[in-house]
Amino acid sequence: MFKKYIKRIAAVAAAALCFAGAAGCIGGNENTEEESVSVESHLPELAASIGDSDRVIDILLSEIKDDNAQRFILYISGIDVWGSPDIVSRSDVNLLLAVDRMAGKIQVVNTPRDSYVLLPNSGDMKDKLTHAGLYGIESSEGALENLYGIDIDYYLKLNFSGFEKFIDSLGGIDVNSEADFTVEPIKHYTKGINHLTGLESLAFVRERKSFSDGDYQRGRHQMEMARAVVKALTSSKTLSRFDDFLKEMDDFYRTDMPVKLIKTMAKTELVKHRDWDIDVYTTSGTGDYQPTFSISSQNLYVTVLDEAQVKEAGDLLNKCVGR
Repeated sequence: MFKKYIKRIAAVAAAALCFAGAAGCIGGNENTEEESVSVESHLPELAASIGDSDRVIDILLSEIKDDNAQRFILYISGIDVWGSPDIVSRSDVNLLLAVDRMAGKIQVVNTPRDSYVLLPNSGDMKDKLTHAGLYGIESSEGALENLYGIDIDYYLKLNFSGFEKFIDSLGGIDVNSEADFTVEPIKHYTKGINHLTGLESLAFVRERKSFSDGDYQRGRHQMEMARAVVKALTSSKTLSRFDDFLKEMDDFYRTDMPVKLIKTMAKTELVKHRDWDIDVYTTSGTGDYQPTFSISSQNLYVTVLDEAQVKEAGDLLNKCVGR
């Protein structure tokens, strides 16, 4: 009953906004993206007039009819080159983010670059996950989907240039370091929170030689960076200038996520002012030397993943998005 009541109020409120010329209607005639976003910008006032809580805002948001996904899995691929984002190369960063927008929850899974996996184009012969990037983003997506038993909805591809620009466009970023270490000649990182530029952030997520468990510590750094990025992206400072941020980044990344979804998510966070619940998980395994599909003439160092951890990671991702 409560939901039906709120639906009626939402419809009346939206119609009133339309009549007043404040925004486009929800539903009915075809609306521009800008009109839908304008309605969202009035949600705090609507919720307050009803007597509100975040629950009211959630219901109102859920009634906005568009093609936006409420729950999805995003693959973030970090390519190991500078220059154009269209350059095809190894994928050294492989993060999966299962996002539940309504619950405000993100499950992050990191898969080591040397993971010994089947690629969509490798037949029965396995290869390093990083080598999947040599065959395009679809190969990396397919390898991870097959590994975890998931469906990836969208990808975001960044190379060194794109990642550096991304952080600098945010005005730098605050990242937690578990220990003191130095990357010469770029920066000395101290235990605790470090405010980093784009170049310093790139060095942070790539460093492994300073640590005894190099690749795994690098993975933990990438997880900390993911946490910091979500926090920075959902800050009022970034959301209030989100269109400008997207324009600055336009030539530095590639994604198949609809622009409408990206902008609607930004507007939603501007309304809700919430802290996302972010859980992180790294799939690990044991080191070995094996032939690979891309370089079959010699044995290369690979990580043979623990099957139980692979299953757990897949379950965590699917559970977060209700699959």
